[in-house]
Amino acid sequence: MDKEIMMQFYDAFWLIQSHPAFLGIPTGISSIDIHTDKCCVNGMSQTEIVTVSRDQDRFDEFLGKGHKEDFDKDNPEFDEIWVPYKDFYGCPWEADHVEIWLEGGAHFYDATDDKFPWQSFHDIELDTGGRTYEESIISFADLVKEKYGDYSCEETDSCTVIPEWIIEHNKQNPLFPEDRSNWFKDGQFNTNPKNIRISDQERNALWWHVNGIDERDSWLSDKLLDITKYLTKENFENSIEGD
Repeated sequence: MDKEIMMQFYDAFWLIQSHPAFLGIPTGISSIDIHTDKCCVNGMSQTEIVTVSRDQDRFDEFLGKGHKEDFDKDNPEFDEIWVPYKDFYGCPWEADHVEIWLEGGAHFYDATDDKFPWQSFHDIELDTGGRTYEESIISFADLVKEKYGDYSCEETDSCTVIPEWIIEHNKQNPLFPEDRSNWFKDGQFNTNPKNIRISDQERNALWWHVNGIDERDSWLSDKLLDITKYLTKENFENSIEGD
């Protein structure tokens, strides 16, 4: 494998694997559906249909020639003619290469579902593929980065869904002592009780808060964990007092 592709694949893999939109069970890469198909030199599988729309140059060439015409008198801009592969390309379909296609979408933790709380969407805007698994993953990660945000280094201050005040608080209250020899005490991890730890479920809910919920998915608001207490230091302190 080309070294540049290898490094791009590595970065893409871990962007998906650790992205707050892809937390859950299954998580990250393992939640993506993978499909393979043999394709011709024109990038079409044997079962795909060649369609010619009204705005294409060859539409009139196939009009009224006995091919299936999928017309809509109320929406002519969507008119299509289904043309056999050989008639369109002038040669029979022949396998040239294999393509790998990926499908996936954002996850969410449904706090109202006791049996199967982790759910996910199929986001067609992330559908993509390539001639190798590596190319497909790189392409998928690029689309995730563009639509869901770049959290490739989620532990850093500028690349996280965790509110800034919590990051600053945890800098002053690290989870483990600086001296590694003190990480264990009485057979257990010696963690700092003042450190604020965010679960995967909460981090996912924070991502939805940062990314925003589309109007068509407004029902999600009633299912996600309530992360209001993390949004400000005042909220958090009030929640502790309430407990």
